[in-house]
Amino acid sequence: MATTAAATVFGITELLEQILLYTDPRTLLLAQRVNKFFRATTQSRNELQTRLYLRQSSEATLKYISLDEELNILLPKRDRYGLID
Repeated sequence: MATTAAATVFGITELLEQILLYTDPRTLLLAQRVNKFFRATTQSRNELQTRLYLRQSSEATLKYISLDEELNILLPKRDRYGLID
């Protein structure tokens, strides 16, 4: 059975990681539902985990964060009363 070029590329962990790093966090989160290989890649690669806010960045330092700064873009936005926009 012949494999396609896409199947070959997506079957190499390092190439899949590089492709997934170009997606936004929401798409990256949903990409885990494609198949077991995508999920395993997302769960095992540090950079992908950092993009999903599941792991702290290796170069992260303690910084003051303003209240207006968005911490996690995957969470629903809330107004100052705690209501979802």
